[in-house]
Amino acid sequence: MLKKIKSYFFKENYVYLTLLSLFYLLWGVVSLFCDSFNSLLGGFRSIYANIYRLFRIPYLNVNTATWVVSLFLMLLLYIFFAVFGMYMIKKFLVDKDKPSYKAYLIYGGIFVVISLLPVLLSVFRNMPFNDACLAYVTFSGSSFLMTLITLIFVIPIVLIIYLVIYVLVRYVFTKKRFTSKEVSVIRNDNGSNELDSEEVTNEIFVGLKNVDNEFATELFIDDDESLTLKDIATRFRNYLAKTHELYFSETMIRSFISSFGASRLIILEGLSGTGKSSLPRYFAEFINEEAFFAPVQATWRDRTSLLGYYNDFSKTFKETDFLVRLYSASYSPKHLNIMVLDELNLSRIEYYFADFLSILEYPSNEWKLTLMHLPENYVAPVHLSHGVLNIPENTYFVGTANKDDSTYLITDKVYDRAMVLDFEDRNEPFEVVGDANPINLSFDRFTTLLNEAKENDEYKFTKEDYDKFYKICEFTYDTFDITFGNRIMNQIKDFVPCFIATGGSKNEALDLMFAKKILRKLEGHYESYIYNGLIKLESLINKVYGKGEFKVTERAINNLLKKVK
Repeated sequence: MLKKIKSYFFKENYVYLTLLSLFYLLWGVVSLFCDSFNSLLGGFRSIYANIYRLFRIPYLNVNTATWVVSLFLMLLLYIFFAVFGMYMIKKFLVDKDKPSYKAYLIYGGIFVVISLLPVLLSVFRNMPFNDACLAYVTFSGSSFLMTLITLIFVIPIVLIIYLVIYVLVRYVFTKKRFTSKEVSVIRNDNGSNELDSEEVTNEIFVGLKNVDNEFATELFIDDDESLTLKDIATRFRNYLAKTHELYFSETMIRSFISSFGASRLIILEGLSGTGKSSLPRYFAEFINEEAFFAPVQATWRDRTSLLGYYNDFSKTFKETDFLVRLYSASYSPKHLNIMVLDELNLSRIEYYFADFLSILEYPSNEWKLTLMHLPENYVAPVHLSHGVLNIPENTYFVGTANKDDSTYLITDKVYDRAMVLDFEDRNEPFEVVGDANPINLSFDRFTTLLNEAKENDEYKFTKEDYDKFYKICEFTYDTFDITFGNRIMNQIKDFVPCFIATGGSKNEALDLMFAKKILRKLEGHYESYIYNGLIKLESLINKVYGKGEFKVTERAINNLLKKVK
């Protein structure tokens, strides 16, 4: 709760609260002028008396009760406008979101209640309605009106003073400092940058500002509403074969499409030349999008290789193509944004992709990356508020990984967070039967299809499914000391219904998940007890699910048995 409240306190809201407080302070002072009984302000009171006569406003003798009710109203309105204003500023400037009509209705109702409450209290105290009530209403209204009139004279004076100070500070006291263009940068522990100056003499994010200028409107997507996940899988497989002479098994295509429903990171791992890079490239082409490819380099050591860094010499942020594409996706929320890390294990993924691995575990409204801490007066790119980049919800990351001596092993930390597809076989050509034309598929439509599959009672991971699957998982833990957390179980529950919706079976989906997410953890373990344990595991699987139902797992067990021998 405290963390949520704290999120409303930032620069813009501090300025708003300051201005609001000054207005209410002025309202209080003006109210003193409006009280004909008050003699504390001497000659100034006569000025307001003349203004009252000019505008034909009643000049009242205010008693203590009226003052109490008026101050009570001012306090309530101050609290209301403080809360409402901070909420609206955060919604529009920080979250880049429009409050719902319900929020306007709620705050409008609260405003009406607050405005009428002091009147009702006054009426209740002075039943029936009499001159005391009328005096309160008149005094509150006239003092507020006089405050607005006072502002007409005060604001120009304040602006003149501000301009004088601004000119002096900018062109006199700071002239020497900024003609030499000395703006230094501090590198923080988390890899972000921070300027130690409040002034910037040139544009920092050139590429991102160009994106702001280029993407004024979003292109409309006319979805093929009649398509199901099964239609998409079948048609995509035909498209690859007919258009690009690439042949994949039905299981591979179903697994690839279903993986989008289980994780934001998909890893395609296997031999070179098996179509790992082609699958995401042509899937994007198939849905009339364009995948982005970032070739990973062996020299990548931290996130600056992926996102860029502030160059202290040029006084600009060295933006990468990856950053520009990620930022551009925020202008096209209806489009599916597929970003491919080609040969992602040429360097250690935990080095350059660590922030993403962590952030993507959070709810999508918390996918935020701090690129650098910007000076207060710098006008940042539209979708880079306070130097913080929001990872667009329509973004998916696909990594291709080779298995050879030139690459690093992918750790469990990465495997557990990703959906992994193994490319081990070269598939035989097949005859295309059915439609093979590209389709229009928006992010919203694709997400809806995946969510509908997860909510389908026929596809869901039931208690009976869980009990059966738990038997082999429990045996794996007891025999090999292999454990896995809720993350993997949640991925299984998401993947299975999506896989069934693409045309696969429940046992086939469970087979894939057990082999790729759980049994994979045995790779590299060749202790003597492993052999007998694998034999017993295979026997248990055949007993629980039936012989030949877990083909991928059986193959993985046989490969492990060969290595253990």
